[in-house]
Amino acid sequence: MKFENMVLSVVHHTHWDREWYQSFEAMQIRLRDALRTVVKRIEQGEIDSFYLDGQTCVLDDYREIVSEEEFGHLEKLIRSGKVSVGPWYVLADEFLCPPEACIKNLEIGRRMAKKYGSFCDIGYLPDTFGHIGSMPQILKEFGIACAVIWRGADPKACEVLWEGNDKSRVAVLVLSTRDGYYQTFLKHETYEKELDAYLEFHQSKDGWNCPVLFNGADHTICSGDAMQKLRRYGECRGIRIQEVLMDQVCENLLKQNFQEVIKGELRDPAKIYVLSGTWSTRMYLKVLNQKCGDALIHRAEFLNAWENGASESDALLERLWKRYLVNQAHDSICGCSIDQVESDMKNRYRRLMDSVEEYEQAVLNRLFSYHYPDSSERNRWLHVICNTPYCNKRLIEARILINRAHDQGSVSLYDGEKPVRLNVVQRTEKEEFFHDTQLEPWYDDVVEYLVEFELEFKGMEHICLEIRPCSIREEETKPADMIFNDYYELTAGKRGITVKSKANGRIYENQHVWTSLPDDGDSYTFSPPPKALPVLGRVVRSECRKDSMKQTMDITWLLELPPHPSEEGKEEKVTVVTRIQLLDGDPMIYVRSRVSNQAANHKLRIEFTLPAFLYHESDTAFDLVKRPVRAPFPAAAAKGEEAAVGQDPTSSQIYAGDLQIVHIGMQEYEVERSGEQCVCRLTALRCIGALSRRDLRTRGGGAGPGYQTPDAQGNGEWEFEYGLIYGPEFFTPEHAVRLKTEPLVKQSCCRADRELRLWIEGEPLYSSYQFSGGHEVLRLFNQQEEEETWTLHFGEKKRVWLSDLKGQKKEFLGDGLEIVITAPGKKIITVRMEKS
Repeated sequence: MKFENMVLSVVHHTHWDREWYQSFEAMQIRLRDALRTVVKRIEQGEIDSFYLDGQTCVLDDYREIVSEEEFGHLEKLIRSGKVSVGPWYVLADEFLCPPEACIKNLEIGRRMAKKYGSFCDIGYLPDTFGHIGSMPQILKEFGIACAVIWRGADPKACEVLWEGNDKSRVAVLVLSTRDGYYQTFLKHETYEKELDAYLEFHQSKDGWNCPVLFNGADHTICSGDAMQKLRRYGECRGIRIQEVLMDQVCENLLKQNFQEVIKGELRDPAKIYVLSGTWSTRMYLKVLNQKCGDALIHRAEFLNAWENGASESDALLERLWKRYLVNQAHDSICGCSIDQVESDMKNRYRRLMDSVEEYEQAVLNRLFSYHYPDSSERNRWLHVICNTPYCNKRLIEARILINRAHDQGSVSLYDGEKPVRLNVVQRTEKEEFFHDTQLEPWYDDVVEYLVEFELEFKGMEHICLEIRPCSIREEETKPADMIFNDYYELTAGKRGITVKSKANGRIYENQHVWTSLPDDGDSYTFSPPPKALPVLGRVVRSECRKDSMKQTMDITWLLELPPHPSEEGKEEKVTVVTRIQLLDGDPMIYVRSRVSNQAANHKLRIEFTLPAFLYHESDTAFDLVKRPVRAPFPAAAAKGEEAAVGQDPTSSQIYAGDLQIVHIGMQEYEVERSGEQCVCRLTALRCIGALSRRDLRTRGGGAGPGYQTPDAQGNGEWEFEYGLIYGPEFFTPEHAVRLKTEPLVKQSCCRADRELRLWIEGEPLYSSYQFSGGHEVLRLFNQQEEEETWTLHFGEKKRVWLSDLKGQKKEFLGDGLEIVITAPGKKIITVRMEKS
């Protein structure tokens, strides 16, 4: 027999999307019933073991709605090795997951798995829409040596090595059939023929040395007679059938003599769709996701580290991370779910931000108390903490309250006896409600000042300013025809803006042009009609003005879209109001756009025309990928195929010729050659009304159930923040971090000395500053291919180790006030600091 003497390993599993074509609450009930059946089948001997989809969030979800006794049955099976869990907390989308969230996902998932006695360390990534190039490095840093993947790779063999961006390698089992982990034929009467076809396909591969059958599918579990069928089948064909858990798959995989290597980012759609249209579906969710992630890292985790864990908030922070991570699930953050899921996600993001904001205020109030019951006590100090390790000047916005009895009409700020340049944006007399768990609630009459001012920071630094009431000063605001600073001159035209670079003398016309292209796609895939022409926005209003702090250009665009065939004669408009600001001594152009979308079935983008170039770069989690400039995308896709429609992923940075774009959550862009120039387009919205369709021009088949999703049309108002930098001499990853972070500000009755905690010489990408295992932990990333040297400076002597992502010390770097770090190309650098 052709399969004689084969040993076929069977992994019983389910792939569990927490929410998708049903809400989380509905799926949670289904999860309860599924796991009850798993427990029953194992206890009755119908199956020997079960793999719980590589994510431990299902344990939290299950525990919420069953008794302790019932959960105990599952826990007993986990501890006895019958059910395997982890290593992730949730199966997340890699391209839409911020770097630190990827690490927290493994950190929390592995900790939970070990808590329940399961030690399955495998990079299980069965359904992710492609894979980031840093994943092998991340897995190896956690001590994980092998992975299972499906989408994005179609090698000749089934067992290969995957080489990451830093040359780290992990052993990989590639699910090679078009349906991958989704194997349900044991529930069919024709299972023998289907299993024959499955085995024959794999034997045609260059290598299938670890024959594995993944017996399961989305939201379903194996049938009770599955093993009876397999044993009968094996007896007829001379095959030995063995039930295994994923750790045994790993053991077998690591013994192989690999002949093939796949490298870096994996986005090949040859075998199965990678569905990159999800980077722009419901873009506003991506923006919320980035803002919440930044709040967790640069406010909550930063403050916990700044006060050396004094608030004892480890349990709280883990809970906040879990709340955040469940939104990272690849059918959630991708936007390819029903409208109820979108609504639930927005609510979860809002609740998370409420928690972070209250935690921030609690920590800051503990550090710098505010006294309110006694109106004679003046809260005359303003504390400002810079939460990045870069030397930079920041424009800071703050809210200052003055008791009405002490108000003189305005306020000023002093650093010692040196006045700080300040602009009062708004003054309001109001009644303020004060509340504190240690004091009685209080109402008081105050004057609220919204101010902006500039401070220079050397790095992570705390500066205490004095607030002094003063008489009213007239702030001079001048109208102008253009705005400028030391780096640029900007003028508005009929379609966009013109940027003149003072550094290289170049004039860049047709910048920041709003365009819309029809889209007949669905939540997974962009699909423009044949010969579709873009609608260009026209400038209907522009105004420039200058004050003491900045120069501002306000522009209003109008896009009038032709009616969609399904909306007979309906007028469709998109209005965009953009505020562009220039600061003295700052090479970044700050942009904030508010989009009012009343149109459907279109893709809204911001277009930049630039001198020609061959390659562009964009970042994903712990990577910066060089990408070729493409020609226009193919006209159509054949059945079962997916057209490459030109878009690329970006986490927060894009480098396109003379332009660097940094952004908050605008995670799709494209670069296309146009004659002697290149055009870079940053996506703002992709408006579509179907979860999945089977009649797309750019994808030859469906990608999910065909539900209608009217909310995915994105009607309403949405805000986007991004920055533009012209001239490679000014490019730096610092711009992306600066756009996403704001110094922390707290008014107080207490004065404190200036403190400089940490600063860096060099240009690493700063990722996080946290408190873990009783010590400060700093994470950086070298975006470049070449080795770089950085110097870390400390405000007090530190003993410093290089550590892995598990938190284990790898190398002692030194003891003192400064440490020199040599960072290999594309390397994640985690530094553990202890008081000397």
